[in-house]
Amino acid sequence: MSLLIEIFSAPNCNTCSKSIDLLKKIIKELGEASITWRKINVLEDIDRAVALGVITTPAIVINNQLVISGLPSSDRLRQEIVKRLV
Repeated sequence: MSLLIEIFSAPNCNTCSKSIDLLKKIIKELGEASITWRKINVLEDIDRAVALGVITTPAIVINNQLVISGLPSSDRLRQEIVKRLV
């Protein structure tokens, strides 16, 4: 299965940067070529963020479903990704 992971972030958000680094690390560990990710500036795509239920950054959306708001733990983010790869 192919996954699209989007991280909604705000400019100059250190927590958002940590989430992005964590995501990159997990994707590398999983070795999943079927995972695509992108960073979305919440201020530039506010309408979509609201439609998805994003109320805080960082927010992680997997295949158009909001799954995590705030800084995730490594285990939680890995679990959310792995359960959708099956």
